[in-house]
Amino acid sequence: MLLASLAHDFWLSIEAETTIEGNRLMYRNSALPVQIMMLPDGASVNVPLKPDLGKP
Repeated sequence: MLLASLAHDFWLSIEAETTIEGNRLMYRNSALPVQIMMLPDGASVNVPLKPDLGKP
């Protein structure tokens, strides 16, 4: 769970569930299931698991 302070007396709780498969973080239980691919040069890329035609 990630807690982020947005103001002096306000806290926002963000929760995410992921699995690690090789060099990928898999976020399957979200509104837009995605994978974060960790590349050998230290970069990463965010890729949808199921692309919808006609949507950016």
